[in-house]
Amino acid sequence: MSSFMKYALPALALTGSVYAQSSCSTSATATIQNAGDATALAACKTFSGSIAIATGTTDDIALNGIKKLDGDLIASDNANMKRISADSLEEIDGTMTLDGLTRLYAVEFPKLKKVQGIKWNALPNLQTIGFTAEVTEADKITSRTPPSAPSRASTSRRWTPSSLPTTVISTKSTCSLVMSLTR
Repeated sequence: MSSFMKYALPALALTGSVYAQSSCSTSATATIQNAGDATALAACKTFSGSIAIATGTTDDIALNGIKKLDGDLIASDNANMKRISADSLEEIDGTMTLDGLTRLYAVEFPKLKKVQGIKWNALPNLQTIGFTAEVTEADKITSRTPPSAPSRASTSRRWTPSSLPTTVISTKSTCSLVMSLTR
């Protein structure tokens, strides 16, 4: 074995090991640009840090494999994403914020049981909420959904944050979360 290979291979192996460990945590917010970025986190059983989904993402995002998120999950101002899911996620030690996702029709977190907070706003096409394990613990839940959008003929009325219906549930103990959609 050449002397280069003798030193290069262990260095590359160490670098790969450090990269694999560091990809499961961040001191800032990890930004998911596409489905491939989300798939890259599948080896993380626990992700330490917040995860934000980029505003330009057009892919459906599946955060599969992660069981615990020590941080926030944020998706906002995205007119293209249609579905967000996490097949193994049981706990979010932070807030799940979904805001301004105008084409989002499905949120599927079948194993989620514990979340520090849920903030949902402006999700006009949301039709499927897959929390089949039932969230049993949440500190705060805020849902603000605008009333049916005015028709193009009646553009004189503007919706302001104070005119939007808001539901806030605040609790420090165990709760049973049941959400229903009305159109």
